Amino acid sequence: MCAKRMSPAHLSKLLLQASAPLCIFDEQRQLVFANQALEELFAISFDDMLGHVASYGGPVTGKPTVDAVSMLCPPPQAFVDQFMSVPIAVPAKPPNDQLPHEGGLAPSTGEANYRARCLPLSALASPSMAGGVLVVLTAPSSDDAEVSVRSDLGKAEWPGLHAALQRSQQVTARQAKTSPLFGVSAARERVAHQVEMLAATPSAATIIGPLGAPRSALAEYLHASTQSHQRGRFLALDCGQIPWDELQESVFSFLAAGEPTGESTIDTILLDSLDEIPELEQHVAGEFISRLGREVRLLAATKSSLQTLAQQGTFDERLAAMLGTAELVIPPLTARREDIPLTAQAHVEFLNAASQCQRAGFSKSAMDDLCLGSWPGDVAELNAVVAMAHQHAAAEEISRDDLPEAFSRALQASSESVVQPLAPIDLEAYLAEIEATLIRRALDHAKGNKTKAAELLGMTRPRLYRRLGQLGWSDEA
Repeated sequence: MCAKRMSPAHLSKLLLQASAPLCIFDEQRQLVFANQALEELFAISFDDMLGHVASYGGPVTGKPTVDAVSMLCPPPQAFVDQFMSVPIAVPAKPPNDQLPHEGGLAPSTGEANYRARCLPLSALASPSMAGGVLVVLTAPSSDDAEVSVRSDLGKAEWPGLHAALQRSQQVTARQAKTSPLFGVSAARERVAHQVEMLAATPSAATIIGPLGAPRSALAEYLHASTQSHQRGRFLALDCGQIPWDELQESVFSFLAAGEPTGESTIDTILLDSLDEIPELEQHVAGEFISRLGREVRLLAATKSSLQTLAQQGTFDERLAAMLGTAELVIPPLTARREDIPLTAQAHVEFLNAASQCQRAGFSKSAMDDLCLGSWPGDVAELNAVVAMAHQHAAAEEISRDDLPEAFSRALQASSESVVQPLAPIDLEAYLAEIEATLIRRALDHAKGNKTKAAELLGMTRPRLYRRLGQLGWSDEA
């Protein structure tokens, strides 16, 4: 005999009386109900939360209400009538004498662990509420895995990875900066320590990493880590794609557009792929850079050490010296495999925030395969594989069968020690196709708003316009 389902009015009455923090999302992932206990936990009123549409994870927006609703969003499986119980990290409640910020979360120094019990409303209420999910926050059980233990994150499954990302994002919200490197490896921690040290000085530096490593993003993170009273503007220039005369014009325009603030701020200019400029242009580049003055901090992003290249006679010694001796080395993904699970989960949640398509994460077998990949294209290749799996997955959890065929074929060949060559893969075209797909999805999600699309993609608006032009989408620009 089927249990009698409650009417919406009866259910609302019961939920209002509940002491546990809880809320309801409708089938469109829109928050439609929150009780007083949840309002008190987050220091946000229900009226502020009402109507916000959440995604399962994604980058911090800096808007406390939006970020809180996203934090509460149930896994995608819950919206297809699966009961789910997952860990969640909620910002620690501030002291009683500390007033919350206007309109949102009060500053906190840590987080509290909860379990989010996600109950499909189709099992509780009338058919009119089918597709919705009730989320109840409870204390974690004693046998819950502690997802914050560093040694466990390298092998954790998606619920634990999601909670770990939430913790990281709460730190991000407090510091107003986001590292492009995810994970728990000692190699990643060394990079984070180097960034902290370099951020304390305006000296030039070179960021070294393999093809596909987030060199440009790390340069911007280094800039954002600089003391706010010293931090000026940031300009990234791709020396491998733009002729040097155009680069000089871009720098002149950038410097001319700066308005005097009366403060001793220093602008940062990133010369990405500086090691790719032709030998004949290196001397010209050195002459130009020498005239920029001390109000500009120079960063270079390269595949190899400029100092080493200069010693080998393949790079201009003077230009290498101008970029200083400080080097920030990003280890290849294969040298920090324990970072792959969190890196892959972070990109899944980034894609969730950029589209209507929602995935919880990878199955254990799929994640095992990702951790065994050779990744010649480093993080960019991993993100491309994640994007294709996210787009074509048959269910809310991405399985081994959802991974791109080319990746699975290469992994199988590697595991079998097959010596015959694989069919050639054009990595540049492969990554360009994925980038074009993500740009289209971001534009669709932003309803054509270029500024919002650029924010979703984690790039500047001018860079988005430049990529649209390179893709030949003149009607989009």
